[in-house]
Amino acid sequence: MNYDLYWIWMSCGLGAGASCLDLVTYYEWNPYEIYASSFNELFRLDVITKRQLEKLKAYSLEDAQKIYDTAISNGWKVVTPSSEYYPEQLLTLQNLPLVLYVEGDVEILKNELSISIVGARKASDYGKGVARALSSTMAETGFTIVSGGALGIDSAAHQGALDAVKPTICVLGCGLGTNYLMENEPLRQKIVKNGAVITEFTHEMHPEPFNFVQRNRIIAGMSDGVLVVESAEKGGSLITAELAHSYNRDVMAVSGRTIDTSSIGCNSLIKYNKASLVENAKDIERVMCWEKSSPQSIELFPILSEKESIIVEIIKEKGTAHVDIISQLSGIKISELSAILLNLEFSNVIRSIKGNFYMLY
Repeated sequence: MNYDLYWIWMSCGLGAGASCLDLVTYYEWNPYEIYASSFNELFRLDVITKRQLEKLKAYSLEDAQKIYDTAISNGWKVVTPSSEYYPEQLLTLQNLPLVLYVEGDVEILKNELSISIVGARKASDYGKGVARALSSTMAETGFTIVSGGALGIDSAAHQGALDAVKPTICVLGCGLGTNYLMENEPLRQKIVKNGAVITEFTHEMHPEPFNFVQRNRIIAGMSDGVLVVESAEKGGSLITAELAHSYNRDVMAVSGRTIDTSSIGCNSLIKYNKASLVENAKDIERVMCWEKSSPQSIELFPILSEKESIIVEIIKEKGTAHVDIISQLSGIKISELSAILLNLEFSNVIRSIKGNFYMLY
């Protein structure tokens, strides 16, 4: 029996974000039993509302079959709570997604260690550099980076994992195959080749504001912790942080200048003890206690790339070195060098001192 069809039937019938944990646990995670039950029986159980019942009644198994066939014909995987690849963290959510459509490597959904990195779409170069550097460092140590595929911090977080040649998961607020944010399509294709793009929405679903709120619960729910890098006073990143807190996930934030509107959200989370302050990768390890909870020993200092090794050797030889000297001796342009230096800083390999000088940590 193909249980996927019944999960799709339930997902489409109830809609994204529906409270359904009590229902599926009562039927011992068997969607066919729910489908086979009479609506009077379901209503008497008092685990589903009348409105939910009416929505289920309006949806057919034939409709679910069409969605399933479309997914398979496009090479997308259908992952449900019956699947071995369904993220365990999501199974505890009252409004868990009943279906995930996956393009890419489905096996990374089972990675035991993951962190979501989110933030402003209109992010500063500094914020994007921080997100990219932290993402790269944490990916190097074995953690799957999860984000939402938007411009700004999301894209920087994904790119950081790709820089480290490590997998990353992009959670969409629309269906696979829709023309969403086409300027980021090249990035999504890179993620598909070295990670996965996932969504709970069918291929017919176009991006709508409500969808992104539902998307955020998956970003928060499937990770061990959420890091916010730059956020205005209101926005999706703060919603994700609040959801993560309600799911008993660790919430972290990178502080910013008090005069920057893009830092208000992060500074507020830290100020009111809703998030732990993160300045480097060590802080993430401390907050998450990952060294203790990890099933395997994790090396916190990433293996240096060829360019990073050259830079470290220059600084080691000089004792302290100005950024212009490092650029001149390494042959690396300042625009590229800044990101590499920032990554080395977050990896606690080097530290910056006044006047754009650097020394070993």
